[in-house]
Amino acid sequence: MEKMEKEKAYENIKKQIIEIQGEIKKNKYTPKLAPETMGKINVFGSIEEIKKLVDETNCEFCLDFAHILARYKEDKIDYTLNLFKDKKELHIHFSGIEYNEKGERKHKKTEKDKLEFLIKELLKTEKEITIINESPYPLEDSILGLKIQKEIIKNSE
Repeated sequence: MEKMEKEKAYENIKKQIIEIQGEIKKNKYTPKLAPETMGKINVFGSIEEIKKLVDETNCEFCLDFAHILARYKEDKIDYTLNLFKDKKELHIHFSGIEYNEKGERKHKKTEKDKLEFLIKELLKTEKEITIINESPYPLEDSILGLKIQKEIIKNSE
């Protein structure tokens, strides 16, 4: 995607977010708009694009670390958490991801070591965190995540 196309896409998305926020306020609705980081390289949703949108519209956000891995071919957890360090709450999606040269292909069962790494990093923050597991096996992965969290906390005491 050419730079001008990216800028135009960003401005269109920003305009729509602001319009929807106006309707939400006018009608006293309660939903929060939370654009998400995306896994495909040629679509809107890089870490930086989401951060800029949040800064310019005061919308919420969703950090999808499976998508980030697919897009950048690395987890970028430290970079991402640092970029959003001014935020008190984090809404995160996570799962295993199968990807190719174009980015995300599909979600898969979360690998234990990747989930453990994410949880260790998140426990270092002092934020209110919601994690949504998008694996095809959400219950199994959620139970595994809780076990990992308890083990990490137990070992740090």
